[in-house]
Amino acid sequence: MASVLLTWNDNSNNETAFYVRRATGTIATPGTFISVGSLSANVTSFIDPSVTPGTNYVYSITAVNGAGESAPAYAEVTVPPSSTVPNPPTGATAVAQ
Repeated sequence: MASVLLTWNDNSNNETAFYVRRATGTIATPGTFISVGSLSANVTSFIDPSVTPGTNYVYSITAVNGAGESAPAYAEVTVPPSSTVPNPPTGATAVAQ
């Protein structure tokens, strides 16, 4: 199963949460962002277990408090295609007739 590990620097001392959003595409041309995580203050990593192999994603991370939401930090990643080869068949037989 594919996943993405995001990490970032916590540059604020007054956030109450971090919001993590994800879109397909690139930083230059992202699709529509959807929320994939709301994290507590001072958290600096997030694992996204709901990605699809062979897909390019853009993540937006913002710090939040009662005054509002910070400008986003962006990260882009391509999830490699699945490299798991299926198990080979067993029990094959051949009989001459």
